[in-house]
Amino acid sequence: MQPGSRLPSGETGPQSRGGERLLLLKLLIGIIPLILIGRLWYLQMVQGETYRVLADRNRFRDVAVAAPRGVIYDRNGEILARNRPSFSVEIVPADLPEDPKAVLDRLEGLLSQAVPTSTPGPTPGSSATPASKTAQKDKGRDVFEIPDRQPWAMPRPEIEKAIEEGRIGGAYRPVSIANHILQDTAFLIAQDAVNLPGVSVVLEPIRDYPSGALTSQVIGYMGHVPEEELAEYEAQGYAVNAQVV
Repeated sequence: MQPGSRLPSGETGPQSRGGERLLLLKLLIGIIPLILIGRLWYLQMVQGETYRVLADRNRFRDVAVAAPRGVIYDRNGEILARNRPSFSVEIVPADLPEDPKAVLDRLEGLLSQAVPTSTPGPTPGSSATPASKTAQKDKGRDVFEIPDRQPWAMPRPEIEKAIEEGRIGGAYRPVSIANHILQDTAFLIAQDAVNLPGVSVVLEPIRDYPSGALTSQVIGYMGHVPEEELAEYEAQGYAVNAQVV
């Protein structure tokens, strides 16, 4: 092209095209930070509470601690209700292996073993309650005479379902799978802890009525939610294995 000649109509020169590209580059440099800032604002201000809750679930572990219950006496100083130790088995879904079958098989075998009944001792961590005359006459009575105090273990399908549900939400929340197990069975499970990751034995105080099981019907006792009332209690926020009066 000769100096001073004009470009055909509709065509642009190299300098004009370079200016357009530079303008486009400037626009991109200005828009990309705005997009990033907008995204950060959305995550912090709009979705901040959601991600904060998710982070807290990873950092904190909820542990339910039952309130201590005292000894009940009658007007003559006789013991009507006191506490005795009871052993429960809990699992934490997050601490179980990816495939918990081997752990559940081993635990199921330990829970099903026939072991001799041991006489429970006094509740740890508290001073021994002086035995009343009624208690002395009733010495040696099995603690599992109270209704709903028989050794209980959750069926295998329900345990697997609880694990799956726990891993979706509340993976660090303990799930009680066996209650009121015998002392010897609890010791077997505790001794085999190295082969049972995610499984723990929990010592809980339970009510004992030296004057007889009928006393519990008069002053009340804690027990599992009745199956026929389970839906009603769940609607009120109670867990499946919750203890109610």
